[in-house]
Order: sequence, then structure tokens, then C-alpha cells
Amino acid sequence: MGESSAAATVGSDKLHVLHWASGSVSNEELSSGSMDEADFRRRCNEVTKIEMFLYTLQDMNHLADYPNLRELSLHMQTIPRALGLQGMQQLQRLCMTEIGLESMQ
Repeated sequence: MGESSAAATVGSDKLHVLHWASGSVSNEELSSGSMDEADFRRRCNEVTKIEMFLYTLQDMNHLADYPNLRELSLHMQTIPRALGLQGMQQLQRLCMTEIGLESMQ
């Protein structure tokens, strides 16, 4: 396989989660709606705690990008099913309030 001339990028939904998780996403990066995937992965690996409020998590599967996550707090989200928690091997603390949870599967 040949190498692609363009670097792989991640989209705006994942950037918004990283912004909430680390605060390391600049306004310019948010407004562009994309980031180099290698840089995104490096920043995600540094995150150990995420706290999100007020319907900011569009897709719970985006949390799989954070392999070193130890603390997760989700408040006032629309999450009918808690998907992806089984992949969070480092998770030590989980707090979910007012999320509309219907199933843990």
C-alpha cells in the first residue's frame, strides 16, 4: 500500500470532546473542525479525567479515544445506553447524573 499524501484527520465531534477533556484544543482548531490524527491521539493519551455537562457529548463511543481515562463524570447528557464502558480498563471512578439512562448494555 502506498502512503496517502494527506495526513489523516479527526472531525469536529471528537475535537469537542477533547476540548472538554483537556482544554488543549484552541479556538482555531475548533473552528477548523479537524486535527491531525497523530496529534489527536497524543493529546487523548494524556487525558485521565473527563467531566462533561449540558448535552455536550454527542456520541459516547468517542470516549474510547481515551485509553488512560481514570475518572469520568457525565451530567445532564442524553445517553440512553452506556456504551463503551467495558473498554475503559483504567477507569476507577464513574459518575453519571441526569443522563436518561435506560440500559447498561
